[in-house]
Amino acid sequence: MDFKTAQLSNGLKIIMNKNPKQTTVTIAVLVNTGSNWETPNINGIAHFLEHLFFKGTTKRSTQRDIALEFNQYGAESNAFTNREMTCYHIKVNSDHLNEIIDILSDVMTNSLYRQKDIDMEKNVVNNELSQRMSNPDYMISTKFNQDYFNNLPIAKPVAGSPTIINNLNREHLMAFLSKFYKPDNVVISVSGKFESYSTLQKHLEQCFSTSFHNHLKHMNPTTFNNLETYQNEWINVMDLIPYSFTQIPSKINRHVPRNDIEHTFVIIGFPGFKYLDDQKYKSSFLSMILGGGMSSRLFENIRSNHGLVYSINSGHTAYDYTGVFTINYSCNHSNKTQMSVLELIKSEIEKMKNESVSEKEYQTVLDNLQNKSTMNLENTFETCLHYGIQYLKNSPKIRNYQQLVNKFKKISIKDLQEHAHTTFDWTKCMITTLSPNKLDHKFYEKLVSRS
Repeated sequence: MDFKTAQLSNGLKIIMNKNPKQTTVTIAVLVNTGSNWETPNINGIAHFLEHLFFKGTTKRSTQRDIALEFNQYGAESNAFTNREMTCYHIKVNSDHLNEIIDILSDVMTNSLYRQKDIDMEKNVVNNELSQRMSNPDYMISTKFNQDYFNNLPIAKPVAGSPTIINNLNREHLMAFLSKFYKPDNVVISVSGKFESYSTLQKHLEQCFSTSFHNHLKHMNPTTFNNLETYQNEWINVMDLIPYSFTQIPSKINRHVPRNDIEHTFVIIGFPGFKYLDDQKYKSSFLSMILGGGMSSRLFENIRSNHGLVYSINSGHTAYDYTGVFTINYSCNHSNKTQMSVLELIKSEIEKMKNESVSEKEYQTVLDNLQNKSTMNLENTFETCLHYGIQYLKNSPKIRNYQQLVNKFKKISIKDLQEHAHTTFDWTKCMITTLSPNKLDHKFYEKLVSRS
């Protein structure tokens, strides 16, 4: 059996993947919320809350107390927040799984959210924001998402802004916790070596079922109700969004002037597919051929043959209600170089639309997927998220790694060419640049008109 799903008595869902051949185990608590469902006035609160966990509980009063226990067991703990999910994960030698579950459940159910910790963490998060804003990759991706998804909830930056962070208060935080950190919005995923499914489920029941969420109160009814209204209103809108929907303005290029960087950064975006749409697999297949590593078409042509970039890649991101296919690269500031790179990308994309991919390219991607899947089976963190995210996203079929590879094998070369025509629609393209130099808009118009 690859995995087993169950529910605790309070409705919290768990998914367990047992592998006796491994020596480690990873447990993750995945919460079905991120910046997507934050109201604009508290944008960044999901990420801020992630920082507040592990600051102290009723049993372990300080961050140091928690950290010392993790260190004692050699555990690797971390967390992350994105637009649609917050995840807290811990990897440890399997002999200490029960102790780690005890600590994690204490953190998730008994954290204190003290005012002194809130005040301190505002400084930490603002320092993180300053660091991010000095990173060109972060700057351009933030700008791209804001413009590409326009007024949709997903356009908001994950970490918010210093002004909003400084205005957050404890009542906001508790209202957000009360709204989203509840059993029916959480999945616990465990992957690796453990005694048995029944024993693990029993221990999770003991630790997470009785007190999880029970102590949380709205604290700020206005904030809670605003969150409820915001989510309900947008769900009604976004349920009607077809996969190809974008609110991209008619302007092709979005330019961000920046004089203190050594390279020009560029993101090219096309409409993608939502998480539960199987068309996303074709987009991922295309992205691996086009820009999925050193053997990809873009890397081979633009870096290896012309030396115009250091790195260039493409990828498809599937969100709950929409998706996006992106091409990312950086080059020197020269207008000539910028135009040359875009012309070469355009040429490769048109070639993919008009000619079948080679059998060798096709098989290379499948071999790559097969080998990566085998390697992922040895990594309990990867497998933990592999199963946990699928369960959190309510996938109608939770696939193991081999079933996922088989899904890609069903995609034909003909399918890929047809999908390229669907994906690479230049009338729905947006190009974001971060550079001191701005290309004339007539160049972009000419670029997309020759399709």
